Amino acid sequence: MKKTVKVISLCLAMIIAFSCVAAAGSNFVFTEDERNAVAEKWDDVQVDDTVITLSVGSEAGSVGFSWLSNIFDGAQKIRIADNEEMKDAKNLSVKTSLTLYAKLSNKAVAEGLETGKAYWYSYTKNGEWSEPQKFVSQDGSEYTAVFTSDAQIGRSGDAYDKDVLINDTCGWQRTVRMAAERFPDTAFFISSGDQTEYGFSLKQYKAFLSPKELRSYPIVKAVGNHDFYFPAYTYFSNNPNQVKEVLDSPAGKGFYFLYGDALYIVINSNNMIAPDQKALFEAAVKAYPDAKWRIAVLHHSAYSAYYDEGEFVFERSVFAPLFDTYDIDLALSGHDHMYSCTYPVYSGEINDNGTVYLQASSASGGNIYGAKQNLGVIRYAFDEAVATYTALSFKGDNLTIETYRTDTDAKVDSVTLTKTEKQSKTAIEYFIEWFRCFIKTFSAML
Repeated sequence: MKKTVKVISLCLAMIIAFSCVAAAGSNFVFTEDERNAVAEKWDDVQVDDTVITLSVGSEAGSVGFSWLSNIFDGAQKIRIADNEEMKDAKNLSVKTSLTLYAKLSNKAVAEGLETGKAYWYSYTKNGEWSEPQKFVSQDGSEYTAVFTSDAQIGRSGDAYDKDVLINDTCGWQRTVRMAAERFPDTAFFISSGDQTEYGFSLKQYKAFLSPKELRSYPIVKAVGNHDFYFPAYTYFSNNPNQVKEVLDSPAGKGFYFLYGDALYIVINSNNMIAPDQKALFEAAVKAYPDAKWRIAVLHHSAYSAYYDEGEFVFERSVFAPLFDTYDIDLALSGHDHMYSCTYPVYSGEINDNGTVYLQASSASGGNIYGAKQNLGVIRYAFDEAVATYTALSFKGDNLTIETYRTDTDAKVDSVTLTKTEKQSKTAIEYFIEWFRCFIKTFSAML
């Protein structure tokens, strides 16, 4: 497998202590009018416990839905149609479970959708049908996905302060809006974790889900270190192909899905038990062995411009060997609140056959770090306190990665990966390669 890279430019106290690293400065770029608009609708956002989330299905042509409802609202319903009038709408099966919020979590999946076609859905909100919302089942052959991370609503200050939450929400809404305006045919959004500052906060989660664009675009969410210790993540996700883990977290398991020619493996990187993660990769590759592209999504990065050579040792020893073993082309992460992108890396060295590690900055602008840039594999680091978003565009044998800043919407980085035929391995060969890479990487870190 050859890739050519074209460079164009637990107790809760312990958990919270682990989650709260030294804060950097915020740099919001929204206008006063934008903030006022969020502030005016803030109470409406917070009283709506029934906001719906769209998730990706197992493959293109499948969409998941999840939403909360009050216990006394009765059985929940959702229907889907190919017209706004909801004529001949199809009712979907709804699975319901009780949450720690003393509300019900409702989930449904629409399958067999015609790709490239518009659909509308409506669901029961407080006993009444919602206004129909439109989404497009994108064609998986050529599409764009938008990648962000660390919206982390509540991070820029006192996470219980209304003004702080409004600022973070406004920054996040601006990023989503700009991405959707530049790439209106986006197939789905990706967030590599830390959706909120406090994983138990329903108020912060409703703010994270408030961008109106998320009623029309599925969002793929990884579990961050601010998410894993409470099941709120699961209430607002309907993930396909979840793989059981020995160290399951309250926020759920890793999962995978195929979209077009790309296999996405979404990892709960708070679980650093290597056999757990190996089982996820093994299941994903076995299910879709012929996928042209293999993309990992996780919160913590194995290679970041924020770290020195001797830092982040354990994470690198767990995840990098998996990416080397299973021929991962691109690893998308966050956590460090700054954008950076590596050369292709294999066994700790720059190698065209390796993995490109791309790390997003804070999607809200609420907390931006600076770069140390001491790792020799870093190709580019955007060391400005500005939120960014990244577009992944698949066309033929090319994957074009473009990153934009949210103050001017100017492009700050662009890379194109070109893919040739992938070499297959047997299960034994995968195990031998993983063991070899694990020992080599771990030894180098000592």
